[in-house]
Amino acid sequence: MQSTRSLIDQRIAALRQMMQEAKLDAYIIPSSDPHQSEYVADHWKGREWISGFSGSAGIVVVTLDHAGLWTDSRYFLQAEEELADSEVVLHKQGIPHAPEHIGWLAAQLSEGSKVGLDGLLFSVGQVRRLARAFDAKNIEIDSSHDLIGPIWKKQPAIPLAPVVEHDVKYAGLSRSEKLSKLRDHMATAKVNYAFLSTLDDIAWLFNLRGTDVECNPVFIAYAVVGKEITYLFVDAQKVEESLKSDLRNDGILLKPYEAIEAYLQQLEADI
Repeated sequence: MQSTRSLIDQRIAALRQMMQEAKLDAYIIPSSDPHQSEYVADHWKGREWISGFSGSAGIVVVTLDHAGLWTDSRYFLQAEEELADSEVVLHKQGIPHAPEHIGWLAAQLSEGSKVGLDGLLFSVGQVRRLARAFDAKNIEIDSSHDLIGPIWKKQPAIPLAPVVEHDVKYAGLSRSEKLSKLRDHMATAKVNYAFLSTLDDIAWLFNLRGTDVECNPVFIAYAVVGKEITYLFVDAQKVEESLKSDLRNDGILLKPYEAIEAYLQQLEADI
């Protein structure tokens, strides 16, 4: 029977093949999801899948001749055990003279190299920080590549757990009242739309709950709040018809989860 460790090395080899086809010199795999959640659904545990490290915090960097995991002191012993016999090297963060992955990459890569990443898994601030560190060596960032999905043949699907109502007696305010308060702030700031991507904010604003992430009462979604209409981008299978009707009565319309990017692009064109 093939060992887990040799499987990890095979996965890294498959990733390097994808990197070469995309003309990338390095690829970064974070622990996050498109919502910058601290705890993520299994669908987005690509860093664990590619490295074998199951801790909740860490980042993997793969170059054409090195694979490294950066994590902090909470996980040193765990990482050493889980990375043993694979080619993934533990880089210890938070100790003297140990560079973070950004500094390490900037030092290791040649002038004019290209670093790839899946932009959906990074915040704007994180990408800007990378750009500042890479600027001196003219290292390019290509954020258009999801290289894990194509090689993760048994990647878990995005969860489809039901979305349920969170009673106003626990929430304190109805979602209509919360939306009204948000729109007051939007008017003060002179903005036409508010975009929400963080799952806890969405669950709070709409008085809805879910079980898409273990031990977290959230569901996978985006939201766009306009002056009159609000769109909730969520898989419609997760919402019962009676709840859909209640949401419509509150001026909240459902759109497919995967439609958010096209919607935002169209919204930008219309503004």
